[in-house]
Amino acid sequence: EQGGEWSCEAEISYEICPLFTFSPRKLLKFHGKTSHVLETATHVAWSELSDPNFFYFYGGNVIVNFLIKIISSERIEAAPILDVSKFPSSVESHNVTLAIGDQKVKVSKDFLTNHSPVLTAMLYGNFAENGKEEVELKDIIYEEFIDL
Repeated sequence: EQGGEWSCEAEISYEICPLFTFSPRKLLKFHGKTSHVLETATHVAWSELSDPNFFYFYGGNVIVNFLIKIISSERIEAAPILDVSKFPSSVESHNVTLAIGDQKVKVSKDFLTNHSPVLTAMLYGNFAENGKEEVELKDIIYEEFIDL
Protein backbone atom coordinates (compact mmCIF):
# COMPACT_ATOMS: atom_id res chain seq x y z
CA GLU A 1 0.00 0.00 0.00
CA GLN A 2 1.23 3.49 -0.75
CA GLY A 3 2.48 5.74 2.00
CA GLY A 4 0.68 8.79 3.24
CA GLU A 5 -0.35 10.71 6.29
CA TRP A 6 -1.63 8.81 9.28
CA SER A 7 -2.69 9.34 12.85
CA CYS A 8 -3.24 7.06 15.76
CA GLU A 9 -4.60 7.12 19.26
CA ALA A 10 -2.34 5.36 21.68
CA GLU A 11 -1.61 4.85 25.32
CA ILE A 12 2.09 5.11 25.90
CA SER A 13 3.59 4.26 29.23
CA TYR A 14 7.22 4.44 30.01
CA GLU A 15 9.05 3.83 33.19
CA ILE A 16 12.50 4.77 34.25
CA CYS A 17 13.83 1.72 35.98
CA PRO A 18 16.33 1.81 38.79
CA LEU A 19 19.31 -0.45 38.35
CA PHE A 20 18.57 -2.07 41.69
CA THR A 21 15.20 -3.56 42.67
CA PHE A 22 14.99 -1.86 46.06
CA SER A 23 14.56 1.60 44.46
CA PRO A 24 11.12 2.83 43.32
CA ARG A 25 10.25 2.87 39.61
CA LYS A 26 9.19 6.14 38.00
CA LEU A 27 6.09 5.49 35.88
CA LEU A 28 4.99 8.15 33.39
CA LYS A 29 1.92 7.88 31.14
CA PHE A 30 0.68 9.67 28.08
CA HIS A 31 -2.68 9.16 26.41
CA GLY A 32 -3.88 10.99 23.38
CA LYS A 33 -3.88 11.35 19.65
CA THR A 34 -0.55 11.73 17.95
CA SER A 35 0.81 11.83 14.43
CA HIS A 36 4.46 10.98 13.88
CA VAL A 37 5.71 12.95 16.91
CA LEU A 38 4.98 12.11 20.52
CA GLU A 39 4.45 15.15 22.66
CA THR A 40 3.96 14.70 26.34
CA ALA A 41 3.75 17.06 29.25
CA THR A 42 5.17 14.58 31.73
CA HIS A 43 8.82 14.69 32.51
CA VAL A 44 11.35 13.80 35.15
CA ALA A 45 13.62 16.46 36.53
CA TRP A 46 17.30 15.77 35.89
CA SER A 47 18.03 16.29 39.60
CA GLU A 48 15.58 13.50 40.42
CA LEU A 49 16.89 11.21 37.70
CA SER A 50 20.51 11.68 38.73
CA ASP A 51 19.82 11.41 42.48
CA PRO A 52 22.29 8.76 43.74
CA ASN A 53 19.75 7.57 46.35
CA PHE A 54 17.48 6.12 43.65
CA PHE A 55 20.02 4.61 41.21
CA TYR A 56 18.15 5.65 38.04
CA PHE A 57 21.34 6.93 36.48
CA TYR A 58 24.31 4.79 37.31
CA GLY A 59 27.58 4.31 35.48
CA GLY A 60 26.40 6.45 32.58
CA ASN A 61 23.29 4.32 31.95
CA VAL A 62 19.55 4.88 32.25
CA ILE A 63 17.09 2.06 31.59
CA VAL A 64 13.71 3.04 30.16
CA ASN A 65 10.92 0.53 29.40
CA PHE A 66 8.16 1.51 26.94
CA LEU A 67 4.71 0.00 26.50
CA ILE A 68 2.75 1.27 23.50
CA LYS A 69 -0.89 0.23 23.13
CA ILE A 70 -2.46 1.33 19.84
CA ILE A 71 -6.14 2.05 20.44
CA SER A 72 -7.04 3.12 16.91
CA SER A 73 -5.33 4.33 13.77
CA GLU A 74 -6.38 5.83 10.49
CA ARG A 75 -4.79 6.60 7.17
CA ILE A 76 -5.56 10.01 5.74
CA GLU A 77 -6.06 9.96 1.99
CA ALA A 78 -3.94 12.53 0.21
CA ALA A 79 -3.58 13.51 -3.41
CA PRO A 80 -0.44 12.10 -5.06
CA ILE A 81 2.47 14.52 -5.10
CA LEU A 82 3.36 13.55 -8.64
CA ASP A 83 1.03 12.09 -11.23
CA VAL A 84 3.27 10.73 -13.99
CA SER A 85 0.32 9.95 -16.22
CA LYS A 86 -0.20 13.70 -16.66
CA PHE A 87 3.26 14.27 -18.17
CA PRO A 88 3.02 15.20 -21.84
CA SER A 89 4.64 12.46 -23.90
CA SER A 90 6.16 14.65 -26.62
CA VAL A 91 8.33 16.91 -24.48
CA GLU A 92 11.90 17.11 -25.79
CA SER A 93 13.39 16.64 -22.35
CA HIS A 94 11.86 13.18 -22.12
CA ASN A 95 14.77 11.35 -23.66
CA VAL A 96 14.33 7.82 -22.32
CA THR A 97 11.42 5.45 -21.80
CA LEU A 98 11.36 3.25 -18.72
CA ALA A 99 9.61 -0.09 -19.10
CA ILE A 100 8.43 -1.11 -15.64
CA GLY A 101 6.34 -4.27 -15.73
CA ASP A 102 3.63 -3.67 -18.33
CA GLN A 103 3.85 0.13 -17.97
CA LYS A 104 6.00 2.53 -19.99
CA VAL A 105 6.94 5.99 -18.76
CA LYS A 106 8.75 8.66 -20.76
CA VAL A 107 11.16 10.53 -18.52
CA SER A 108 14.15 12.83 -18.49
CA LYS A 109 17.49 11.14 -17.84
CA ASP A 110 18.80 14.33 -16.26
CA PHE A 111 15.89 14.54 -13.83
CA LEU A 112 16.26 10.90 -12.80
CA THR A 113 20.02 11.05 -12.41
CA ASN A 114 19.80 14.17 -10.25
CA HIS A 115 17.88 12.07 -7.74
CA SER A 116 19.49 8.64 -7.99
CA PRO A 117 23.14 7.59 -8.11
CA VAL A 118 21.98 4.09 -9.15
CA LEU A 119 20.15 5.45 -12.20
CA THR A 120 23.13 7.72 -12.94
CA ALA A 121 25.40 4.68 -13.12
CA MET A 122 22.85 2.70 -15.13
CA LEU A 123 22.03 5.40 -17.70
CA TYR A 124 25.42 7.12 -18.04
CA GLY A 125 27.88 4.50 -16.81
CA ASN A 126 29.50 1.52 -18.48
CA PHE A 127 26.29 -0.54 -18.57
CA ALA A 128 24.15 -1.95 -21.37
CA GLU A 129 21.39 0.62 -20.63
CA ASN A 130 23.67 3.57 -21.52
CA GLY A 131 22.49 5.13 -24.77
CA LYS A 132 19.29 3.08 -25.08
CA GLU A 133 16.03 4.87 -25.83
CA GLU A 134 14.06 2.32 -23.78
CA VAL A 135 15.34 0.81 -20.56
CA GLU A 136 13.64 -2.12 -18.85
CA LEU A 137 13.64 -2.06 -15.06
CA LYS A 138 13.23 -5.68 -13.98
CA ASP A 139 11.93 -6.83 -10.60
CA ILE A 140 10.51 -3.37 -9.90
CA ILE A 141 6.90 -2.71 -8.89
CA TYR A 142 5.54 0.18 -10.96
CA GLU A 143 3.56 1.83 -8.12
CA GLU A 144 6.52 1.69 -5.74
CA PHE A 145 8.89 3.16 -8.33
CA ILE A 146 6.48 6.01 -9.09
CA ASP A 147 6.17 6.76 -5.35
CA LEU A 148 9.93 7.22 -5.21
